[in-house]
Amino acid sequence: ALAALSTGPLVERRSARQIDFMPARPALLAQAVAAAPASLTDLERIGAPARGFPALELLLWPAARSASTPAAELLPGTPVCAYAALLGADIAHEAQALATAARTQAALSLENADALAALVDTVNQWVGGAEQLRWAWLRKPLDVAATRDAAPDFPRQVSGQTAASWAARWQTLRDTAVLGARPVPVPGEAAVPFETLLRGRGLNPLADRLAEACTRADLALRGLSVGDIARVRAAAAALGELTALVQDALAPALGVRMGFSDADGD
Repeated sequence: ALAALSTGPLVERRSARQIDFMPARPALLAQAVAAAPASLTDLERIGAPARGFPALELLLWPAARSASTPAAELLPGTPVCAYAALLGADIAHEAQALATAARTQAALSLENADALAALVDTVNQWVGGAEQLRWAWLRKPLDVAATRDAAPDFPRQVSGQTAASWAARWQTLRDTAVLGARPVPVPGEAAVPFETLLRGRGLNPLADRLAEACTRADLALRGLSVGDIARVRAAAAALGELTALVQDALAPALGVRMGFSDADGD
């Protein structure tokens, strides 16, 4: 859920690269297991493609391993088991640090200039997060599969958590964009969604368009499964339309200049 909107501590700690680098590199993972790091400090010397959730998935679900992935079973005392346990501890350590930093950030009281900078950052990173969900998590696996005449390989599919990951990321993006059925937040006590900001400036027609586009994306993503290729394509298209609206209409209306987001690149 935090990863959907890469602001604050996620950027400062480079958490996406540290625990969510995609895809894992099986050959590098085999080398990392052979290196036998014994502590979290040792693990810091291991590259991102052999760390984090995707790498841990390859170790925990042997059926998904390629020939270059460590083939040893996860038996106590084996190098693979020791490395998997260390990866789990590393992910948990980073997750706890993120949770603490996110709570600290949420409690900050910002002056007007800092609040404006935070808004600019949030809108840009929202677009980046929505594009990442649309492309890396939904559409790219379909396009890659089509070129290889194979079944799509979605992120988190090995562990069966793809749909849950889609839903978690979308919930963050949706709640940042629109109010929905929630009560109007009190400034300073809860995050104010884009829709509420627009209505506060008298831009109700644009707020209505945003709410409608979010509803379409929500319906497209609701109950989505990896086996329904047509719906996955439709969900990606709905997200693309929503992202275009935020970038082309909402951002100018809020005085936000669009630039590169933390989700840009690979």
